[in-house]
Amino acid sequence: MKRGAYAHSQAIVNHNHWVNNKAKKDLTYTNAMPLLDGDMKTYCRRRKRFEQYLFDELYNGNVYRVNQGKLSIVMASYNAPDALQKTLASLFANTYHEFELIIIDDVSTNYTTKAVLSDLIRKPYFNKDRSYIYFSDKKLYTTGAWNLGVSKATGDYIAVVNNDITFSKNWDVYLMNELDKKDVMLANPYQTDDGEKKPYGFADRAGGINIRGTCFMMNKKSCKALFPLPKDLIMWFSDYWIAYTIEKLKKKSNFVEKSVVYNMGSKSSIDLQKDTGVLWWIIRGDAMRFTEMTGIDTTHWRNIINERLHL
Repeated sequence: MKRGAYAHSQAIVNHNHWVNNKAKKDLTYTNAMPLLDGDMKTYCRRRKRFEQYLFDELYNGNVYRVNQGKLSIVMASYNAPDALQKTLASLFANTYHEFELIIIDDVSTNYTTKAVLSDLIRKPYFNKDRSYIYFSDKKLYTTGAWNLGVSKATGDYIAVVNNDITFSKNWDVYLMNELDKKDVMLANPYQTDDGEKKPYGFADRAGGINIRGTCFMMNKKSCKALFPLPKDLIMWFSDYWIAYTIEKLKKKSNFVEKSVVYNMGSKSSIDLQKDTGVLWWIIRGDAMRFTEMTGIDTTHWRNIINERLHL
């Protein structure tokens, strides 16, 4: 499209091809057919290196740019090995761009989780030169893990993702395109969960904030404005803080319907509650500290948390 090459509707050629029974299949095609499957796989793999626009979308009349820059993906991980394996498999299968993967393991107590991450390093598709797995020796919780992972990221675009989600095809392309729009600091996928009939965005987000902590993406410039997050926020209100900061800067945090993640249901948080029993105490402290720092009333959340704490 940039080169000014077009198909002209008034200039027509008819191709007498053996596929439509208008010619004989000659020896060249006969010999080539057994190699076709391998050729197509090679083509699809190489196509990403020169494709300017997402081919599948162009075919449907939509324009989404690709290869816009280097992508970093930051993932905080704690236990939940089954969910982690599904997340990693989905990430590698559905991410269009090549990426560096930065995983922060937050002192997992489950041996299988560490085995999954150690095995990942040996996978042929894991880029050892551009990816990083950090096994923390002290508890960082979500905010600390995000801060550490983002500080290690070298990409032009940085996505922060949970370890218990799966991704729709080319999810990264749609978020990157959204970030190319004026004043957009954050791009969020729609989300779907068990019991939800369809993916939902901002309008249905619990708490009414313009971000989803399960997955979000920013560019390098936005990252510098939003990170590091306050250490006083331990894990639950980190995304609230990001939304608050974006609103203060009078910028945008948008949800993108074409990009969807499926949330398996806070697997790491459930494990943390089982292991320590302190989850709701932490969330209550986060809510109180968030109110102190911003002046935003969190009574609604504290009432819910106090019910769980039986105070």
